[in-house]
Amino acid sequence: MTSRPCLAVTMGDPAGIGPLVTVAALHALPELLSSHRVVVVGCHPTLEGAAARLGLTWNATLADPASPIAIDAGELGLIEPPGASAEAHEPGVPTLRGGALQVAAIDIAAALVMDHRADAIVTGPVSKIAITRAGVPFSGHTEHLARAAGVSSDAVTMMFAGPKLKIALTTTHLPIRDVSGAVSVDRLLGTIRRVAEALFVWWGISRPRVVVLGLNPHAGEEGLIGDEETTVIAPAVDRARELIPNAAISGPVPSEVGLRRALEGAYDAVIAHYHDQATIPSKLIEMGRAVNVTLGLPFIRTSVDHGVAYDAAMSGVVDSGSMAAALMLAASLTLQVVAGREQRGG
Repeated sequence: MTSRPCLAVTMGDPAGIGPLVTVAALHALPELLSSHRVVVVGCHPTLEGAAARLGLTWNATLADPASPIAIDAGELGLIEPPGASAEAHEPGVPTLRGGALQVAAIDIAAALVMDHRADAIVTGPVSKIAITRAGVPFSGHTEHLARAAGVSSDAVTMMFAGPKLKIALTTTHLPIRDVSGAVSVDRLLGTIRRVAEALFVWWGISRPRVVVLGLNPHAGEEGLIGDEETTVIAPAVDRARELIPNAAISGPVPSEVGLRRALEGAYDAVIAHYHDQATIPSKLIEMGRAVNVTLGLPFIRTSVDHGVAYDAAMSGVVDSGSMAAALMLAASLTLQVVAGREQRGG
């Protein structure tokens, strides 16, 4: 019963579309409940209400977060964080209670993977504001999970992986005024290495092609519009070429050039430097099909490529494609991990 890999799924903000897309995606993937143990960390009444709004049913077996997750094939597990109310949360109405529930769910899922009772985390969309107002400073899943795993926030990388475009970030959730100072040679080099390794190991690309975008307009115009390209980005690319000889690493190139050529198939992954430089092209091109993947953690974590969308939560009209893609990518990666473990004899 415990030989199948286990996915811990957090439903996200109970007032947002997380409960709806979680229920819808799991309902659309019955085969996942046969190949994997799936346990949702969230509020039963809210998930049950989401299912009713979608015209679906919600059946889940309570699981003990302190014990091995034992779920029969075809069944779905549920862990309710402490303080989860017997009353459903109102769609579109964020609360302090909902903020506390969101971060508690993330912490439970992190404990499951760190204790090897789960093999991956799949996260629904959260509200940073609601969590922070509930008393937990929170800049994002990526940074929070890095702290939970005892990893520096500089040592993890956010990547949006879609059918047409894989784009990673040197920095994550920073004010734009702080980006230049945060893009260092060491930080960018680490990002390049993590992206190349993911392409090698997870996507099976024997010689990955990675392009590093410029930070400034037109990649700095040889120093006319900023010098980060010559003082930071080019040295990091040169060093990466030395350290990763079986990858083809290009850059810095102007953002519009690198992204266009990636879409034409010239590169396997793109490295951007700040949040919107990556998320705008990803969401314009592949909204609802891309998966947010965290590289550098000691466990697998995937997520949706969208936010809480309170307006959609109120209307009940949602697209669960990104959650389904996040679940399937996590499932595929966990099977790779299990196969590798078996090949190593343990």
